Parts: sequence; C-alpha cells; structure tokens
Amino acid sequence: MTPEGEVLGAPGVPSPARCWSTDDVRPRDALSYWCDSIGQVMLELDIEAAAGHGFREQLDQYSLGPTTGNFLQATSQSVARTRRNISRSSQETFLLVHLREGEFEFERAGQATQVRSGDCL
Repeated sequence: MTPEGEVLGAPGVPSPARCWSTDDVRPRDALSYWCDSIGQVMLELDIEAAAGHGFREQLDQYSLGPTTGNFLQATSQSVARTRRNISRSSQETFLLVHLREGEFEFERAGQATQVRSGDCL
C-alpha cells in the first residue's frame, strides 16, 4: 500500500511487481505478444487492432493484499470476451475497471453502455 498522497508509478514508489509491454517486442509481433500475454495473466480475450506499427500496450501489476491491481495503457482496439474464451478459463474473475481517459462502449447481453472518463464498470 502506498502512503497517503502518493500515486502508484510516482517517484519513490516501488516499481510494479510485474510488467508486460509491447515495447519489449518487434512492432510486427506486438499484437500477437499482447494477446498471448493478457490471456495468461488476466483473461482470455479476442483482441483486434488496426494493422501497422502504432499498436502499443503496457500492463503493470501491483500486489494489493489479497488482490492484484492492474494498470493498463493501450492504443485503440476492439476487445471481446466470448463464450469460447470463458470456457477456457479455469478461475472465476472479478474485474473493476476505472476509465481514467478516453471512452469505450461496453456491450453485454445485447445491451450497450458508453463508458467515459471517470466512470467505473
């Protein structure tokens, strides 16, 4: 836990327990690397992104007592969690998402919701 007033990632705060970044691989391999990595450490997902060398992702994980904090920086992409993805999962998962910047559309059971900066889901 960080002292009151400090922000994770700020100077003097310990580095993440684990970090994955597409900066560590060739640009042409970035999307494939990301799909494999995120499936192993968070959730099985189908991820699509525009072709090219602009795809960038970074995931920093911090231990927060009995849970894990996941802090993600990402370029534009389409992400889906299908029944097939869920069937391959061996664990129950609860994710709380707080969108710091940008916006996205979340769809579940045919119901779409716009998520904007400052929203939690």
